[in-house]
Amino acid sequence: FELHVQRKPKSYVFKFIIPLLLLVIISWISFWLSHEEFKTRDQLQSAVSTLLIIVAFNITASNLLPKTEYVSYIDALLFGCFIFVIVSIATIVGIHFVQVKRSVEAALTLRRVAGIALPIAFIITQAILFVEFHIGG
Repeated sequence: FELHVQRKPKSYVFKFIIPLLLLVIISWISFWLSHEEFKTRDQLQSAVSTLLIIVAFNITASNLLPKTEYVSYIDALLFGCFIFVIVSIATIVGIHFVQVKRSVEAALTLRRVAGIALPIAFIITQAILFVEFHIGG
């Protein structure tokens, strides 16, 4: 007796992966918009709102997905998205401190670097997760 089981990942892609990726991108928007129009308070509100949405998303996902005793790709993706939004919040706070303690120019430089470094780090992290869970076994 042999049982062949195959997952169809398309529903996971549209229900979990794409929305989570878009939420993380939302937390970076503050680094790409004009610093005159998007102040620190607005940046923090946006990032914290995104964090709360990801937490709610995590709770919903844990209720909808099958219970497993191992870490699945969706679990790792949820955790990675959570961590990157936390890093965005910490970066916003750090940029604010640099602006207050050092200079606006240094803060703007840090903001530009963060606007490039965070997406690159996220893409590398997601590539590693994908390889680990889908190719590496």
